[in-house]
Amino acid sequence: MKKSIKKKKIFIFILCLCVIAIGICLLNYYISKNKNVKHRLQWHVEALFGSGNPLDYIGDNKVMIAVIDSGIDDSHADLAGCVTDKYAVSGLDKNNNTDNEHGTFVCGIISGFPKDEDGVLGINSKADIISIDISDNNGIADTDKMIEAIDYAISKRVDIINISVMTKNDYDKLHLAVKRAYDNGIVIVAAAGNDTDEKIGYPAGYDEVLSVGAYTKSGIKMYSELENTVYLPGKNIVSTVSGDRVYSSNDGTSAAAPVLTGIVSLILSKKDISNTDIMECFSNYYGKKITDINEIYEYFELSH
Repeated sequence: MKKSIKKKKIFIFILCLCVIAIGICLLNYYISKNKNVKHRLQWHVEALFGSGNPLDYIGDNKVMIAVIDSGIDDSHADLAGCVTDKYAVSGLDKNNNTDNEHGTFVCGIISGFPKDEDGVLGINSKADIISIDISDNNGIADTDKMIEAIDYAISKRVDIINISVMTKNDYDKLHLAVKRAYDNGIVIVAAAGNDTDEKIGYPAGYDEVLSVGAYTKSGIKMYSELENTVYLPGKNIVSTVSGDRVYSSNDGTSAAAPVLTGIVSLILSKKDISNTDIMECFSNYYGKKITDINEIYEYFELSH
């Protein structure tokens, strides 16, 4: 009789342990499924998604994005696996870049995924990134390098090109490269520039490009009031950087542009939509701020 009671107690004890273990697994699954990063001052994520979970907005289509910038340090824990290809334009060495902080920052805004509670979450953490380095170790680039980068992106058949660098000058050969990309169905997103002279830089100033301005957490537009420009969060944006700092906060249209790139990539992950239709959608926001991604999803009749 005593043996029977003892066995019964052991059984109940084991059963309780199993129930607890299952409960912990379910809790971890729920936390993972509903992970919504609101730490590290990522106000731009909350501003666009509200109480929604950004991970729920990602569709099944793979989206490839070319980041034309200073190169990317994909050894950063939050960027593990997102960079599928690296290319350095003529005269640069993709394996010897000591000034890739800006590109790393841009990449984290688009496709970062936190590896711990201090990490950052990109707008589309499942996007594939091609890093195209156009600047030397002094951060200097030129138009020919940008053109080569655009042509390389075309050759890789990317869906989106993000350009968070600009020039004040309009070059015919640069415009022709942009047209080639657009004619190949690519969505081109570019920073409008941080000047206050009411002029858009290039390539953002071309009709084939989505020009991006920046606004603050309080909703104030930064720099200039620009026509044919969409405004996204661009003040105190926290993202990944190379080196010992790991994370940093930066301002400007170069931070706002990858936010829009991330949004476009989410749309394309849900549905095959032409670049002309994408342009038509966002033309409704020229001169305006995008503050709710659900409006964009409703426009394209997408669910999340």
